[in-house]
Amino acid sequence: MLQGKLNIGENYPFTVIKHLPDPIAGGWFVLADPYGCKHLLTDEYYLNYGFEPGKSVICTVDKVNCKGKIFLEPEHPIYKPGDIAEFTFVEYASIFNKKRKKEIPVSYFTDEYGSKSVLMQQQKFSADKINFRISRIKKSTIFIEFP
Repeated sequence: MLQGKLNIGENYPFTVIKHLPDPIAGGWFVLADPYGCKHLLTDEYYLNYGFEPGKSVICTVDKVNCKGKIFLEPEHPIYKPGDIAEFTFVEYASIFNKKRKKEIPVSYFTDEYGSKSVLMQQQKFSADKINFRISRIKKSTIFIEFP
């Protein structure tokens, strides 16, 4: 099997091999990279992406950990970073950073498809529906910013 190098931040076509459902531990999609190597992608965030065996999906190599595990972020089926879209305000909340040392105020929104999105600040909005620019997408969460 030809094994190639996947570079962090680069996009590659992957083929969906199969879905391995597991109601207890959460399921996985088995994806094959362009070199034929297989990768597991949790289905926790991507069940609504329409993955089917044999279908090609573009993934960005998000990171590679010290053990060589490759973390992938599939392209969102509707949005791309830089797109402008209308979102509806849902609620204000707080989240913690990775080390759980700092609380960050956020505003949650949703779109017409029910996609969860987050604005990394809290402020009052004069309208329920607001146009935002999509800054990034991670684990199917859409991060938005003012255009």
